[in-house]
Amino acid sequence: MDTDENYESPSTTSSFLPVGLGVAAMGLALVALVIAWTAKKNSFSPEDTVAPMKEAVSAFEKRLAALEAQNDELSDQNQFLKASITTLVEQTQSALNQVGKEITTNREQMAVNAQSLQKLASAVGRPGAAPTTTAKASAARTATASNTSNKSPASTNTAATKKYHVVQPGDTLARIARQYNVALATLVRSNPQVDPRKLSVGQKITIPQTNVS
Repeated sequence: MDTDENYESPSTTSSFLPVGLGVAAMGLALVALVIAWTAKKNSFSPEDTVAPMKEAVSAFEKRLAALEAQNDELSDQNQFLKASITTLVEQTQSALNQVGKEITTNREQMAVNAQSLQKLASAVGRPGAAPTTTAKASAARTATASNTSNKSPASTNTAATKKYHVVQPGDTLARIARQYNVALATLVRSNPQVDPRKLSVGQKITIPQTNVS
């Protein structure tokens, strides 16, 4: 009875054999496919790798050459700018030096003129100087009146143009003296009430009648 239960029919066992063979064949085919794909992937030609490297190196060399050319151009421009700046600095310094010299010269001349005017003002303020100047002015006015009474046109015009001078902006006694061809000292003595250092616009300056060449 037990023997009958454990017994397997030959027809059942033989039915599993084709299925196992099919599964084994599929496994071998899959293994062969994987091996073929791996071999194709790992197989390569050296030229396939060298060619892209050559192209990359060539492109890098071209870029490097372009950068060197730009660097040379920038270097030339930098040298030109340096030369231009140096020239500009030298010209500016030369101009400043010239202006400084002119300012110094003008200051020295102004100091000399101020000393001269101060000496003349001191000389006018000495005792006896004013009466002499007054006497000369009175004589001049008398001569002018006499010339006017004689009705001499030439004398009248001369007296009128040299009687007095109205101070204009920028006038100095030295300039007025040169304008009327008289000595500066004579002009100062003829105007004892005038401060040579403080002339006012519109102020009248008496002009001596005696010309000094």
